[in-house]
Amino acid sequence: RIKENKVKKLHLVNLGDLIAGRIHLGLRLDSRFDVITQTMQVSELLSEFITSLTKYVFVEYYDCTDNHSRIEPNKKEAQELETLSRIIPWYLKERLVNNKNFNLNEFGEDLITFESMGYKFIGVHGDKDPIKNIDHLSMMTEQHYDMLLTAHLHHMTLEEKNRTVAIGNGTLMGTDSY
Repeated sequence: RIKENKVKKLHLVNLGDLIAGRIHLGLRLDSRFDVITQTMQVSELLSEFITSLTKYVFVEYYDCTDNHSRIEPNKKEAQELETLSRIIPWYLKERLVNNKNFNLNEFGEDLITFESMGYKFIGVHGDKDPIKNIDHLSMMTEQHYDMLLTAHLHHMTLEEKNRTVAIGNGTLMGTDSY
């Protein structure tokens, strides 16, 4: 499709939950791999995927923290930056340092912002910024966004508020309640 549509730049947005994490005992028991192995494997799989894409197109990569990757199961006791999801962009930056068709965008831990084809996008995981609070993100950043990208709920969601379309993506896999 990239070749077919003559795409020159691809915005790749990681909204999180690539790791099952330690947040629920059931998740820990259901997982085939411990959280460290998950983090290493997902980082390498993502780097291989991006490398394959960069053979055809320039990849702008964006990343934000999530709730499944936090180290402390009790969210009230968790420190915001103690999350395994922060290792993924660090790994990608090091692994793809010599790839001329790759750029890792670092805006902040929780927010992703970019423009594409004249539209302004904002991305968040969604655990701290629910899709119903579209206008809060605009007020906080003092910007209007055409589209909000979010994940957290693990099912497809579509909303519109104040000329901003909000899309919540579904989960890739999993039969459990998370």
